[in-house]
Amino acid sequence: MNQPKPIDQPPRYASRKEIKLAIEDLRAAFPGPNEVSTDPDTLKTYGFSENSYHPASPHTVVVRPKSTSDVVKIVNISRKYRMPITPYSGATSLEGHTSGTAVLPNGEVIKTRSRARKSAAGFDITKLFIGAEGTLGVVTEVTLRLAPVVPTKVAMAQFPDVEHAVSAVQEILNTPYGPHIQCVELLDDHMMKAINSAGLVDHPYPVEDTLFFKIQGDPSSIQNTSKAVQSIVKKHGSSRFEFASTDQEADELWQNRNVPVSRLPQLVYETKQDLASSGLQGTIVGHVGDGNFHALILFQNDEELSAVSDAVHRLVHRAIALDGTCTGEHGVGVGKKEYLTDELGENTVELMRVIKRAIDPFDLMNPGKVMNVPLCPSYGFN
Repeated sequence: MNQPKPIDQPPRYASRKEIKLAIEDLRAAFPGPNEVSTDPDTLKTYGFSENSYHPASPHTVVVRPKSTSDVVKIVNISRKYRMPITPYSGATSLEGHTSGTAVLPNGEVIKTRSRARKSAAGFDITKLFIGAEGTLGVVTEVTLRLAPVVPTKVAMAQFPDVEHAVSAVQEILNTPYGPHIQCVELLDDHMMKAINSAGLVDHPYPVEDTLFFKIQGDPSSIQNTSKAVQSIVKKHGSSRFEFASTDQEADELWQNRNVPVSRLPQLVYETKQDLASSGLQGTIVGHVGDGNFHALILFQNDEELSAVSDAVHRLVHRAIALDGTCTGEHGVGVGKKEYLTDELGENTVELMRVIKRAIDPFDLMNPGKVMNVPLCPSYGFN
């Protein structure tokens, strides 16, 4: 069956008159205090972020549902007046969904999977909705699989440069002791200097590229893993390796730290060299145990912002060229849309558009995020 060819025309959204009617319907459906707000300060709080440099604007109305049925009411009003929805939850950045309940743009409620520990039934709808970043529906409930708390020990190792540091991580994770490394965090020398200057530690650290390890397991496993880690980091040029002597010191060490792993040393090293040659001030921190890192780059004016933007583009393209990803944790949103085709390929992105158009034909759910979605002529223009 031939499908109508998508066209680059935005869907028709609510007029000013329709927006007023939608707000009246929302107030009637949610008469409680603070359930529906058009207060300018509240709209600004939900519509802006001090940590973002992407274009932003305040929302028209903020609604605070308390249940899945409340979300269904909101979605039905949204669809009635063609008024887009931007879902916002606790902003915790927690990960670990195993199943969930979601409200679709047509007002129907679905469950992404059963609570069975292992299931091969149907599509993996849970991951589909997580990866969609709110563009397919509103997730209202999640079921999490909890992991037991096991004994841990925190250690710190310092290196002559980030390449040696990340290479050590790669070798450690490939040993039989790798499963006992709960996580590994990287702070480069600039970040260590910042921690010292901010007075966040009782005793200043040497200003060198640093790894923080969290080792877990029973006492014997921790002891054996610690010996292996100490031996490997020494082989990779570590100038200092030490464990936290008390639980308080361990907490202090860890709180202050706050691509395929095989290619990470090259990526981190080249990125740091790029920042230095560009004359930009920045630090590199990362969850190098699972192949992620963040570049924190400072700027003071629009000219420097342009240089930072260019550096970020080079960083992302460098990661993709090494068979990595443009985003390891925080999603695509607005800032990474332009890289999606480079990473996944046009056919894959077009499949995502087909799914979006099928589930949300009026582009009401978090529009403009993840990818641009040209709509079909039969969708939402009258």
